[in-house]
Amino acid sequence: MADKKLHLTIGSKSFVILFILIVCVLSSVHAQPEGLTDFYVESRFVQRLSWSGNEYVSRYEVIIEKEERGVFRQAHQEFSTASAIEISLPPGRYRYCITPYDFIGRRGRVTEWIDFEILAAVHPILYFSIPELYLSGNDKPLFLKEYVLIIYGADISSHADIFIRRENGLIISPNKAYVSLDKTEARLVFNDINIIPRNFDIVVKNPGDLEASMKSRSYISSPPDRDEARIIFDELDILPESLYAYFRIPVFIEVEEDVEIEKEPPSLKYKAIDWFLTFGYAPLFSAYNSIANYPEAKIAVPSAAMQFSFIHTAKNKSLGFGAEAVMSFYIFDTAFPDEGQSFKMNAVTIGINMIVQKLTFSEKMAFRFNFGLGGDFLFGDAVSNIPNSESFHLNIGAAFLWFITKQFCLRAGAETIFWITGDESSGALRPFLGIGFRF
Repeated sequence: MADKKLHLTIGSKSFVILFILIVCVLSSVHAQPEGLTDFYVESRFVQRLSWSGNEYVSRYEVIIEKEERGVFRQAHQEFSTASAIEISLPPGRYRYCITPYDFIGRRGRVTEWIDFEILAAVHPILYFSIPELYLSGNDKPLFLKEYVLIIYGADISSHADIFIRRENGLIISPNKAYVSLDKTEARLVFNDINIIPRNFDIVVKNPGDLEASMKSRSYISSPPDRDEARIIFDELDILPESLYAYFRIPVFIEVEEDVEIEKEPPSLKYKAIDWFLTFGYAPLFSAYNSIANYPEAKIAVPSAAMQFSFIHTAKNKSLGFGAEAVMSFYIFDTAFPDEGQSFKMNAVTIGINMIVQKLTFSEKMAFRFNFGLGGDFLFGDAVSNIPNSESFHLNIGAAFLWFITKQFCLRAGAETIFWITGDESSGALRPFLGIGFRF
């Protein structure tokens, strides 16, 4: 009996307390000014952070810092026995690091900071859609294979999932989707126009499964009504510039007077032809028979040579073609069998070569191949004693050029020369070492 009385007493007191609380709550609600409330709902999402675990680790310490005015400050710290945690963080830029602990509580090596960002999840808003072809202002655009749909709205995320949905629920995803930087427009590209139904829903799913949709038509056979579309944007008090042509709004371009326009520096003209003038040392060494079939002429050490050439190289090509005029001077010893005496003779060679040049190593070097012909002419006191004072020759050779600067180069090479005088022939090797100028 005592127990029952105690129970009733406690119940009566509880009822009185509950009644007082209800009265207080109702009084506070009625005391609030009209239009004000202190009740709200905040949508929060759960983020998951994970990392590579280790079987020798008993727990992990996770430290999360948030960037505030360029400085990272600690926002969260917790321990986890798993290699992942779930947490709800507001939008912002963050970084986190992991510290492992072994089974006896010893602290392991701390990982480097890992940056991440949480974007604000917002509901997208859709206003209007129109095929891109109508933005040109043409009432009867020609639809071919591709179908491009422009969507106008607000808060369309660049990470949103955007698609069209048929009346039977079938989803058709675009082959490409582009969202403007201000998140007010989206461009959907469908490669096959035949899959577009006459009526469909446009669906935009922002991150966090925040979704918006609106009904639309393909407008392939008939354009959308301008007046109805204009009412939509007039009520919103916005008008995208891309719709000016569709609404036939003239665009005026203001030209400011007395505005100094900064001119771009003139681009360098490509130089197709290079001219070269080269001077150097070019001795002669007999290969078989004597030099130019002159009696006992085996070597000509004192010598000099000059080449004047041009090379034409097409733009964006490394192979060039050209021609070269050559003049050389050399001195050699010869003997007259009838008189039993030897004399020093002077000779001048004049020739012309065809050239093929290959540029390499960022146009700092070049390889040349040349072939041509020329004549040799003797002069001096003993010229009358030599029966063949003039001879004809063919030559073929190669050279290497190293461009130290744009105008200055070094040249090294060698030629093989063949003389033909009547029924006789002879050959010689002529190396060359010199300097050149490009202009």
